[in-house]
Amino acid sequence: MPKIRMTPETYKSREERVTALCLSMPTKTELGPIAKRPKMVKEQTATSILKESIGRNMFLVVSKFYGDTKVHLRVYEEKEDGSDYPTRKGVALNLEKWKKITYYKDDVDSVIDQ
Repeated sequence: MPKIRMTPETYKSREERVTALCLSMPTKTELGPIAKRPKMVKEQTATSILKESIGRNMFLVVSKFYGDTKVHLRVYEEKEDGSDYPTRKGVALNLEKWKKITYYKDDVDSVIDQ
């Protein structure tokens, strides 16, 4: 259906403009059925390689996420069914940052021992 260009010269009154605009719009049957939102499928892309408790509900976790290895220091909470899940409280380090931290481990230990 061609678009109607509405100019003041084309229609004499506002009612005629509104009527012409409404007639130029497609009806529900012309538009077809309303598209439903697709259901989102949750795919777990992170796989834990190592998970060690370092006290209370804090864990050291090594995982692969989209092909990158990450080291997490993260707080986990317990669900009603007894399983635990990671919270936002924590940090995820890539391997470069993790290696820098482990490089300075001896220096940190010597400062702590003083």
